[in-house]
This record gives sequence, structure tokens and C-alpha cells, in this order.
Amino acid sequence: MIYSRSAEYAIRAFVHLAQVPEGKYAMVKNIAEQEDIPAHFLAKILQQLARKGLLRSSKGPTGGFSLRVEATEIRLLDIVEALDGLAPYQQCASGLSECSDEMPCSMHDSWINLRSRIMDYLGRNTIADLAKELDEIEALWTRTDGLIVASSLATQDAKSYRKLLSEGGKIVLIDRVLNGLRCPAVTTDDVQVGKLATEHLIELGHRKIGHLRGTSASTSEGRFEGYKQAMSKARLRVDKSLVHDCGFTEADGRAAMKDWIANGKLPTAIFAANDPAAIGAMEALSDAGLDVPRNVAIVGAGNIHYGDMLRVPLTTVSWSTAAMGQAAAKLLLELIDGKNSVAKPRRITIAPELVIRRSCGSLKQETS
Repeated sequence: MIYSRSAEYAIRAFVHLAQVPEGKYAMVKNIAEQEDIPAHFLAKILQQLARKGLLRSSKGPTGGFSLRVEATEIRLLDIVEALDGLAPYQQCASGLSECSDEMPCSMHDSWINLRSRIMDYLGRNTIADLAKELDEIEALWTRTDGLIVASSLATQDAKSYRKLLSEGGKIVLIDRVLNGLRCPAVTTDDVQVGKLATEHLIELGHRKIGHLRGTSASTSEGRFEGYKQAMSKARLRVDKSLVHDCGFTEADGRAAMKDWIANGKLPTAIFAANDPAAIGAMEALSDAGLDVPRNVAIVGAGNIHYGDMLRVPLTTVSWSTAAMGQAAAKLLLELIDGKNSVAKPRRITIAPELVIRRSCGSLKQETS
């Protein structure tokens, strides 16, 4: 899964700049408004590209930018390499460069076509469509010795994977598990994720703490259970008004939070099932004139790569995705070599930890 919101922002910004008349500058504020990109995030992107020599920047207070060289001379790979080292791009650069290492980026229509191709590529690397997930698994099945799978299926929907296992398939689950599926897995402790987030809000003095519940995946179930355990331990009541269904995307979080605001009875703090949902909720609160964290404190989960670059940096619960990937690869190799018992499949848990930033309202600041 290579999709990144950062990649989409980069393409929007460059499409916009490629259409700016020669000798003119586009203001950060105007690009942000027209392309629907957070201005603070856009400024960091454009400043990095200016430092790498791909853009000109005006010296005025408005912060204008234009292309430094003719657009026909810019390759997509030039952009990716220039953005390497800017944290949000470290996870998406491989996907963008794989899409087209050498494709020249010309003005206007060619830029729009390039954007369309890249976004289509990125879209193909998501698994929001559950039927598509199964189709892709089956397509890969005959061409691989084994698969590492981060499934979007509900925890009880393991039938298709059981069939593959019964036919001798080698599968390692990563990030999420499926009930009754006997295969190795690498996850974080999702119950602990929920507990860490909720207990932190309780320690900050909150007593009315809400939860934006994710999808039907095992990650959501575990984090919801952790939320309930932390509330119960503190003898705080959890009623239906404190738990709102939500998905795992920014759009899901924004929509769920808008409904919550419209219905009233907002809690003083919210734990969201993951960071994108938390970010969407923060956007909805801001649109409604509410301040994070003064009016509502927010904690997410997953430590998304641009969480510390938001206007209000996001407090979250983190775990090492690198360690998770390495462990999953090792388990799959053991499985292929016959060293991992099918009867007693191994389960590796990567411990989570709290990352404190401004969105929770804590006076503590992240120093790392």
C-alpha cells in the first residue's frame, strides 16, 4: 500500500505551478485555497523544492513561488529526489518514482495527464475495495511463494483466506488479524493503543472522553476495547453518546465530527481510532470555530508521517512499522522454508508508545 496524502499534495502543487505564466509567482495562500492543501504543509513542501533548485521563491512577505526551470526539463524523479528527506515524502517516494522515473513533465495538458496517471497508480495501491482485495490476492497467489497481507476485511470475513491456506498457501498477516485464521501474524497491541491514548486524556483531567470508532477491522475492535478498559478503570461511564462510528480516512473523520458537532453534546476530549480520522475530526472542529485542544483535545493512533507538521501537531500512539515489516518478512521466510509450524503459528506483537504533541493539550512537548 503506497498511497500517501503527501503524494497527492505534491502533484496538486506542481500542476498549479506549471500553469503560472512565466515571470509571475503563485502565492502559498492562493495555491492552498485553490488546490485544497493545508497552507502550513504546502509551505514546507515548496520551501524544500526551492532549496533544491526546482523553484524560485519571492522575497516578499506573501511567499510566492514559480518554476525555476522550464517544466519540460523537469522529470518526476527530479521532484521525488528533491523531496527526499522531507519526512512526509520518505514513504511515498518509491511509489512515485516507480510510476515514472524518466517521464518529462510538460506544461498544462501534459501535467494534468501526468497527475491523472499518478493518482490512478496510487489508487490502485489501496485496498478500500474489499472485493478488489480478494481479486488481487488471488491474482498474486499463483506467482508467489507466499504473501504478507494487511487485510481490510472484517475480522469475521476469513473464508477466502481459509480456502487459500487449505490449498497449501503461505500467508503472514500484518497489522490486522482475521478470526479463526491459523497463520503467523505481526501486529501491535491494539488494546494497549486504546488504553494509552485514553489514559493520557484521563491523566490530563478529562472525564467526558469520546471515541471515533473505526471500521470492522481487528485494529478498531482492539482500540475500542482499550478505550473501554481505560474508562472503566477510571470509573468513567461510557454511553452511546460518547462513541461515534467512523472509518479510517480523513473524510470519514471529518464527516463523523461534523455530525457530532451538529448533534451537540461534544466531549472535552476524543480518542480517534487512527490518525487520518483524527486529522479529519480536527479539520471539522476548526471549520466550526472550535479550537483544538482548548475546546476539544484530540489523540489519534498510528503516528502518520505528517502528524508533527499539522497546524496543531497531533498527539498519537506509535509503533515501529519498520520492525513490523521486518518481523513479517522473517516469519514468511520461515514459513516457506518449513521452519514455522502451521499447527502453532507464531504471533509477534510490536509494543506501542505514546507520542505527545499539542493536540491533546498537554504541557509536555515531544522532544525527539
